[in-house]
Amino acid sequence: MTSTLKAIFEDFYQSRAAFAQSMASYAEQPPLIPQLTEYHGLELLKPLVTDPVPSVRLSASTAIGRIASSSDEMATEVVNMEMIPQLVSCMNGQKNSFRKSAAFIIRSVVRHNATLAQSAWEAGAVESLIEFLSNKDPTVKEAGFQALGCIAQHNPDLAQYVADAGAIPLSVLALHQPEMIVNRAAASLLNCIVRHSQSLASSVSDADGIEGLVPLLKSTDTQTKISALSCLAQIAKHCVDLAEMVMGAGLFPSVLMTLVDVDNDVKKHAAVCIREIVKHTPDLAKAVIDNGTSSALIAFVAGVPAPDNLPGIMCIGYIAAYSETLSIVLMDEGCIPILIKSMETPEPYMKAASAWALGQLGKHTTSHADRLVSSGTLPVLLEWMMDENATEDLYLKCKHALKSIINMTLNIPKLYPLLGVAGPEIVTYIVAQFGKILPSDGDLRKGFVSSGVLKTVLHLESSDGSKLREAIDAVKGCYPEKVIKHCSPERESEMVEMVGEEEQNEEDVE
Repeated sequence: MTSTLKAIFEDFYQSRAAFAQSMASYAEQPPLIPQLTEYHGLELLKPLVTDPVPSVRLSASTAIGRIASSSDEMATEVVNMEMIPQLVSCMNGQKNSFRKSAAFIIRSVVRHNATLAQSAWEAGAVESLIEFLSNKDPTVKEAGFQALGCIAQHNPDLAQYVADAGAIPLSVLALHQPEMIVNRAAASLLNCIVRHSQSLASSVSDADGIEGLVPLLKSTDTQTKISALSCLAQIAKHCVDLAEMVMGAGLFPSVLMTLVDVDNDVKKHAAVCIREIVKHTPDLAKAVIDNGTSSALIAFVAGVPAPDNLPGIMCIGYIAAYSETLSIVLMDEGCIPILIKSMETPEPYMKAASAWALGQLGKHTTSHADRLVSSGTLPVLLEWMMDENATEDLYLKCKHALKSIINMTLNIPKLYPLLGVAGPEIVTYIVAQFGKILPSDGDLRKGFVSSGVLKTVLHLESSDGSKLREAIDAVKGCYPEKVIKHCSPERESEMVEMVGEEEQNEEDVE
């Protein structure tokens, strides 16, 4: 009888284990998940999450986590079955293997949306997960950080709940611990918290979080560097004071080394971090340039494929916007052809960003504008402004860049070819620039006539009182009346009439 009874229990255990393992395996295949739920798989798995046999618990938790992770509908089903309160109530006193399994299920549920994350918070999951962060097992800490991050990421309220539960000081402490997986997970959680508001970012700064994050930029682990860079960027973005704190925590030269890292994702996040700093003030932009960033930044834009090089383009635009000196530094490093090249990418927003950056470079002085004009910038900007598929943003960015450069350039002959292809707005800018430069340049006035450009300008159609008419009148004021009459449309009409009259006379004579 004893052996029979033992065999019954062994069969029951083996059946549970086989069922849970099979469900975990099938749950890896998304097309099969609807069938698993159709056969009440979640209902059958629920009691196995607290099974006395660890291997059964692990397989059941893995299956439920994979099902919940597959869609928000499946995650909602897990919540509706009251699984999270069940997990929370069982966490205390359980082994670490159960804690990690429970954290995996919670993370799989809450990652989808704020409503599901709110349900987990209401079930007490945040307080229970916070306890994981003090566990001696690094893998348990990692599981806790990951689950809390998936809750905090959704909105400021949830991030505040996580912060109020004590996550910030424990996360900062974890940044200094020897285990790389703990460093990475802690930085990721802080990133999910600080992104939402200046007050949350300040809380991390006040807890010396910035000083804990910066050393992680020297890590040999790619994901750790990415998590630290992303968190520093999210802190710096909120205000000047926080950006200055990030800079003052010894960001350089470590961030510069990540900008030239072998991994493109690390480079991208380094550029994002720098962008969130330089956008605030000229002093911060100058400090970044003074640390030798310009060449690495331009190499990043040239070497990293679009659209990942977008933050580098934005950095160039922000830095160039502040002063003629900073613009010259960037141009001396060769940024103009790189930005022109970047406008070949198919994405309109990438073209728009490059156009904006080119406009920031050329807006300061005639010298800046002339360098852009000599590099062939204007035809490229005009081409994409007039493209029939151009978005409104691309159109406006190209237009503003063209205006900034045209209004500053003294390289007038480079503007001549644009008259025949540009629309009325750009033609107005060009003719207005002619009117500003011609009065002080006799040789240019002569060339203007001999090249036929004056005639082209005088033949432009314009309405009374328009800006184009005013610009044409300004050009006409640079020449004697005889010259204007000779090149004017009226003179051409008179010549046509004279030819017609001569032909008529010849016919009469015959």
